[in-house]
Amino acid sequence: MGKKREITDIFDANCKRTGKTLVRGEKPKEGEYLMAAAAIVRVKESYLVTKRSPRKSMAGKWEFPGGGSRTGEEPIETLRRELEEETGIVVCSHQATFLRQVYYDKFHLLMQVFLVESNAKREDLKLQEEEVCDAMFVNHRELAQLYSHMTDIDKQIYTEAVSPMLLDGLQ
Repeated sequence: MGKKREITDIFDANCKRTGKTLVRGEKPKEGEYLMAAAAIVRVKESYLVTKRSPRKSMAGKWEFPGGGSRTGEEPIETLRRELEEETGIVVCSHQATFLRQVYYDKFHLLMQVFLVESNAKREDLKLQEEEVCDAMFVNHRELAQLYSHMTDIDKQIYTEAVSPMLLDGLQ
């Protein structure tokens, strides 16, 4: 048996479901968007970043954990599922605060970015080999230094969501 094909909802620019779906990997048409969620996991004054598996595109790049929504999933559900799958971190809804939405035009993506308060330690993480080959907790200075080693979408997340949060003193 082959790998199960994931189906995702298509959204318009106003984050409304269009009633259409798409098989993961297919490209949306102009004016159509896919929904995804990213977690800015904060443990005290450190932030979790994960390194993309050698089996994935953009292998070896650093990113914030997260991924695409499945059909019918709300962004917070996507966040919780992806974070647990990729890192083993289980999140309750009250631990996640919506920060902002980031539009990533290259992939027609509406990325919902959440701040997640956690007590996780590196030794607690259970990395999903197919997705993640490494992870580390870094302070805000180290996070800024990783910028050039991040995926394009994660650079955008850093610029539009994380950096303003740090400047606002939420660090």
